[in-house]
Amino acid sequence: MIIETLKTELSLPAYAALVASGDDQAIADLLNAPGAGTVSRGVISKDQFVMALSRGLATIYGKPDSDPVKQAFSGWLKLLEIVTNIDTKDPAVLETLANAVQAGVFTQAEVDAATTRRCSTAEQLDGAGAVASGSEVAAALHDQRQAAYEQAQTALRERAEKLLAENPEMAADILAANEGMSEETAAALADERARKMADNELNGATWKID
Repeated sequence: MIIETLKTELSLPAYAALVASGDDQAIADLLNAPGAGTVSRGVISKDQFVMALSRGLATIYGKPDSDPVKQAFSGWLKLLEIVTNIDTKDPAVLETLANAVQAGVFTQAEVDAATTRRCSTAEQLDGAGAVASGSEVAAALHDQRQAAYEQAQTALRERAEKLLAENPEMAADILAANEGMSEETAAALADERARKMADNELNGATWKID
């Protein structure tokens, strides 16, 4: 799949919970689930085409040759008798079917059934037959996850620095409790403790200094 297209799709609110869960395969499964929309059937056999339009075709074939509607579509009906396949994306085919709907030969639902089928979101994004994989989802979410990680790290660092500024005695307490420890080591331990406190605060938890 086209990764940039997938990035845009996965930025929609509907995917937020799954994106947050980190389950890339579950996201791919959702993208591949049928029923998201419709896509052209492309080239299909005449039998499939005729079956979908059987009601309207039976009606028009049953009319006398002098009928103006039958005359209007006589050339198309003759062509339909000799072809073996129908390209349902062909503009000429679609135009003829649209005219037939206007003339009351077919309903729009019958034409839709003949020319389109239900499809997945992946197919809507990347064409008929497209399938999304977990690795493609991971690639599409890489930048988003990296940005979220960096944002979280920045928040953690800022909160830790604030905690250290608010608790200047933290390093001193560690130094006093550990005879022979260097000031550098005490400062590093104080920084680590502040980071743990900040991490727990940012995640809605609490941290109690021993």
